[in-house]
Amino acid sequence: MGKSIYKLTIIFIVSTIITSSCGQRNKSVEQTMTPYIASLTAKDTTEVLKLADACLDSLKSGNFHGWSYRLGYFIGDTLHPIRQDMASHFFPLFVKMPIVSFERTDYEFISEYDNAVRYKVICANGTNLIDAKFVLCPVYIEEQWFLTLREK
Repeated sequence: MGKSIYKLTIIFIVSTIITSSCGQRNKSVEQTMTPYIASLTAKDTTEVLKLADACLDSLKSGNFHGWSYRLGYFIGDTLHPIRQDMASHFFPLFVKMPIVSFERTDYEFISEYDNAVRYKVICANGTNLIDAKFVLCPVYIEEQWFLTLREK
């Protein structure tokens, strides 16, 4: 009988430790979730990924006019569209070696101005193929998603 009480005591202690550690882990996960992340919906994710894929489709077809797929750049707090005549500045690789194919590798939402949709892009100049990484940064401005180029 003494051994069974000992076993029950050990099981109780172990289950108490596991339960309390799980409770602490859940609290820390909830504490790390920012109001921004908590406010995002499945619709936001779907919209951002569709917009980012449309951007890559347009770049692949040679359309570098970013406003048609809501791609721009910031000067201060103002988002400006990338115009077709800016292609060599913003997309030097894609001007020299057009995109042949692309694949979305992952995405993450971090904060209002620090999100990422990452791609593996294959470019070609007729004889050479180059694998490149390309990252878009979705931002939410005035109830609408826009894309910017990732500076990192």
